[in-house]
Amino acid sequence: MKDFEISFLTENCKKIYQRKKHVTLGISPFTSKYNELYIKKIIQWANLNFEEFSILLAGNESKNLLECLGYSSSKANQKVRKEIKRQIRFCEDAILKCNKTITNRIHRFSDFKQHISYIELYQQIVNQFNTDSDFRSCCLKMSLKALQSKKENLNKPVLITDESLEYAAQYVLAELPFF
Repeated sequence: MKDFEISFLTENCKKIYQRKKHVTLGISPFTSKYNELYIKKIIQWANLNFEEFSILLAGNESKNLLECLGYSSSKANQKVRKEIKRQIRFCEDAILKCNKTITNRIHRFSDFKQHISYIELYQQIVNQFNTDSDFRSCCLKMSLKALQSKKENLNKPVLITDESLEYAAQYVLAELPFF
């Protein structure tokens, strides 16, 4: 199996990799990169390179992106449920092929909404989003990039407004505490 190219976003990422104890794999919804084969390969890589690994999937926040692209709330919720189930199925199959147990290994953003650490980090991030124009701009750019990449797969024009970017940014804000 070909190894992945390793690059570190933060010093903490580097330390996690060097310790080889535990890694959390983030898998994004509605991204063609995260197909069954890629998910299988990244889980095999984690199994070979770390003592333990967990998988983090998005939750309901991903519906915001779909709603910004013109899907109704009910259709967006339906698509999110279907996508998350598909990703869970791919993850479970790959985990079992690594002779690992599935229990307590796959998580979603929503699983952490009652954890005090997540709540505190999330509140700090939201506060920074509301008070730091540079940080806010970065989050909105990330949201715009996500919307533009998903927009390319649609066969209809979509107007991305400042309001829709704000709404889509909720996905980014929910994800950031995991970094």
